[in-house]
Amino acid sequence: MKKRHLHLIRLLNRGRRFTADELANETGASVRTIQRDMLTLEELGYPIWSVPGTGGGYEMLPNRLLPPLQLREQEAVALYLTLKWMEQIPDVPLGDMRDTLSDWYVNELPHDLETKIARLEKNILWLGKR
Repeated sequence: MKKRHLHLIRLLNRGRRFTADELANETGASVRTIQRDMLTLEELGYPIWSVPGTGGGYEMLPNRLLPPLQLREQEAVALYLTLKWMEQIPDVPLGDMRDTLSDWYVNELPHDLETKIARLEKNILWLGKR
């Protein structure tokens, strides 16, 4: 994904409508490039809403995807362990999603890191398990 695409996603995630001119000014791209970028992001699955005409523009719908995090390996492991720890605590919000979030997350990681986490996890005793 291009840096400009990530910049556009971050702008749209602010929760307001931007005109193509505003986005072009923010990114240094042409209006036509912004229009192509918006089509590309829509094709990638980002829920971008476009309103044509005067007063129109682009905005992100509520069920949006957030841009990817760029984590170092240690940060990725720490995030996984935090998610796994949350599963052990009763009454933490997020309901059923809380029970599967760490599994979903670890499955998105590179295989070698997933293997390292599995080895590390064998040495952890989770206290307070439900």
